Amino acid sequence: MVNFPRMARLAEAGEYARLLDEAQRGGRPLPLRVRLRLSEAGSLEAAGLGLALQRVVQLTYKPTPLSLVLVDHLLASQSRRGGFGSPGSTAVAVAALLALRDQVASLPGGRGPALGAGKGPVSAELAEAIERAAHEGLHALHLAQSRAEDDGVETHAGMIGDSLDTAIVLWQLALEPRFARVVRFAELLSSVESTGLRHDRVTGRLLERLEFVGRGETSPRSGAPSREAAA
Repeated sequence: MVNFPRMARLAEAGEYARLLDEAQRGGRPLPLRVRLRLSEAGSLEAAGLGLALQRVVQLTYKPTPLSLVLVDHLLASQSRRGGFGSPGSTAVAVAALLALRDQVASLPGGRGPALGAGKGPVSAELAEAIERAAHEGLHALHLAQSRAEDDGVETHAGMIGDSLDTAIVLWQLALEPRFARVVRFAELLSSVESTGLRHDRVTGRLLERLEFVGRGETSPRSGAPSREAAA
């Protein structure tokens, strides 16, 4: 079972590898290739903090002191260009920020998808910082998709980073409408199909949630299941 005090201690101590493991406690473990990719230099901090924050949001009704510790550290890990390391770890971070945003918005008296003035422990300043960081992170993924095509990282147009990065990004953000509007979503899905990522032993596990995106559609459906429901 997830131990919130231990998570807080690991985050404060910068023990991000152990934090990543703690976030998976009681859930389905990450495939080894995914675990190794998210543990690479420059990505581990955001990946550990992001997956931990997602887990805390799943297990709580409203923001907790641990949520605030994790999001403060996550915001501090963002680069000046908006990314959080690799495309995969950037997607993990953005998904965590959006999950916290949605949790606040779901509280009684919330203002829909926007945090507005902030509720309870989430101040107006923090709410604005979360929205800004999520927006900049999504823009960084848009730029990563363009580079993947222009620099020949992959021969298939539309990928964000390499095939494993692409699978991680979709695992985290396939059901997020804002993501679909920022990137070339139709090309991204086409690259998944043309490269057979759905059928790969590792990436296929990450792409199960794509079944919730209607066939022939170029963006997630409104009212699609939440990230938690599709996990």
